[in-house]
Amino acid sequence: MIRWLKSLFAWREVSRAGTWRYEENAVTGRRRAFTIMGGYSPLNMIWLLDGKGMPLIDGMPAWRSRYRNQMPDGWYWS
Repeated sequence: MIRWLKSLFAWREVSRAGTWRYEENAVTGRRRAFTIMGGYSPLNMIWLLDGKGMPLIDGMPAWRSRYRNQMPDGWYWS
């Protein structure tokens, strides 16, 4: 229970690249990306998938987002 509570506040910004802000949770190891401005820049999907669990893109799981076509071939979530 305490680990779960800590994980809610453990998100830290790791980097910004193009239109994306990348964050990682220090407790769980999950990663996520948010758009910070309009325009287009490629998503660093390799970095996102190296974390633990399904990464979040703009608050949605990567396989449900509109960026799922950028996931590497053969990568799936079960």
